[in-house]
Amino acid sequence: SGVPVVEAGSGQVVGIVTHRDVRFETNHNQPVSNVMTPQDKLVTVKEGESNERIKKLLHEHRIEKVLVVDDNFGLKGMITVNDFNKAENNPNA
Repeated sequence: SGVPVVEAGSGQVVGIVTHRDVRFETNHNQPVSNVMTPQDKLVTVKEGESNERIKKLLHEHRIEKVLVVDDNFGLKGMITVNDFNKAENNPNA
């Protein structure tokens, strides 16, 4: 699972907090910014990116989710490995 972190006001994606980020974290009182994956390390795509390209990015970076952003880095959505699995298992859904 993962939760995008968006800057108040601008709506710009500044990071994501994933299970991998918090799995071994012991200090639960620190700011989210200390544990999240920051913007400069995010793997993102623009709306309309091909499924093949997204699958390739997920595989290359060994990640389970990719954020969909606009030209201003505004959050448009999130695509996960499970989204592809569900689509393959239920093609008519």
